Amino acid sequence: MQYWDFNDLYVPVLKTSSCRYDTYWVNRLVGSQTLVSYLTDVMNIQVHTLSISFTCSINLPRNVVDWVMSRQGSVHSLQLLGEHCDERELHYVLDKCKVKDFLYLGVPTNDSFQRNISVQLNRIYLTCTPWLTIDHLLSIDSCVIVTRDTAFTNQDMNRFLKSWANGNHPRLRMIELQMEPIQIEVLTAGLDGRVVRRGQQRPFVISEEVTFQISDSWDIQRDRAASILGYETEYGPSKMFSMVVWPDFEGNVYEL
Repeated sequence: MQYWDFNDLYVPVLKTSSCRYDTYWVNRLVGSQTLVSYLTDVMNIQVHTLSISFTCSINLPRNVVDWVMSRQGSVHSLQLLGEHCDERELHYVLDKCKVKDFLYLGVPTNDSFQRNISVQLNRIYLTCTPWLTIDHLLSIDSCVIVTRDTAFTNQDMNRFLKSWANGNHPRLRMIELQMEPIQIEVLTAGLDGRVVRRGQQRPFVISEEVTFQISDSWDIQRDRAASILGYETEYGPSKMFSMVVWPDFEGNVYEL
């Protein structure tokens, strides 16, 4: 155990691995503020990712957000975690924290919870969101949308597909969500598309780390093409709706 000086505060620090140091504070918020202030000032950088774990400490999330926003105005990524939360605190954080790129919302809420997420993002991952409705989904403006545990029906997702076919969601490149078992005839009713059988898989690049391999799909076109993937499995209809929109993130264009 060593004691390090952070702006005249002497703090116990324990090196637990070659690249990890644990610090010990009486007040976690004061500790976080002290460390972040010291490191961002010394290195002339900003906070990139703000990760908040909701606990029984009611005011901690809003105090953290207020402090970070007062220093830099926005963050690249916001991750909200926890086993439970005060929903007023959750609304406050989502209202006050300006996010530029990625939102991960993984906090359980009551079924009565309601929240439109209309901010423009590159990626949004939603878990523990049984309150999510198709109207909420239609309001999301993101390149990548991933959500779990929805109650969406085939009619709901048909509405989403028609919205996309009519020119909405221009930034969308990939959407993946759980829904009721897919009935492709109901899902695609009223849409001008077709089943495409591919003898050889095609890559679809999501990011530097993630690439989908696309085989058979149900394809629809407007000014660009979209492919609905994996709606059938060897065990029957899939509950996972996946759609990619061409071109991919490396500019690869649609081809049969």
